[in-house]
Order: sequence, then structure tokens, then C-alpha cells
Amino acid sequence: MASDAVDIVRGYKTTGKVRNWLNRCEHTDAPWQLVVRHYDKPGVIANVMNELKEANINAQELENVIFEGNITACCTIQLDAEPSDSIMKSIRTRQDEVISATLISRK
Repeated sequence: MASDAVDIVRGYKTTGKVRNWLNRCEHTDAPWQLVVRHYDKPGVIANVMNELKEANINAQELENVIFEGNITACCTIQLDAEPSDSIMKSIRTRQDEVISATLISRK
């Protein structure tokens, strides 16, 4: 059992994935998806998440993909509630951080 636990941790460290999860949802039922194209620099995702936090919106799942060259990235966030127009505007107007932000209904 100990060697298997070490293999699981080693696999997570090298691939970022855990094998043999228990009770993990296959996918979220979040009704909204926020797609943010952004510059790959510190604090961008934290600032977007802070906007959502202030609106009491829970991010149920998040994936951030960095594009070749490490200049831009795309973050997809599954949300439990719809962000207001003012929150979307606040995210979109971060011109030195955010390239675009698109909200998609998954209902």
C-alpha cells in the first residue's frame, strides 16, 4: 500500500492528475461557463476570481491553458451563478490583463 501511495503522489507531481480518486464528480453541473483569454502574468486569474468572490459566485471547476510562447492563456471557469453585467464589464476592462471574457450558458 505504501509503494502505491508513493506512485500516486509521484504521478500527481509529474502529470498533475491523481489516479484512483474517490467521490470525485466526473463533471460539474455549473450552469455558467466563463472563458477568459488573458495575458500570462501574475495576478490575472486572482483578480478575476476576486471579482467572482465579491459577487458571491462559486467557481466549481477551473482550467487554465498557457499558449505557446508563454504570452497569453485561456482560463475556463465553471460557475454556479451568472455574473452581472457590471462584473463582466469589470473583468473585461482590465485591458493590461484580460484580452476577452465570454460568458456561456450551459443550461
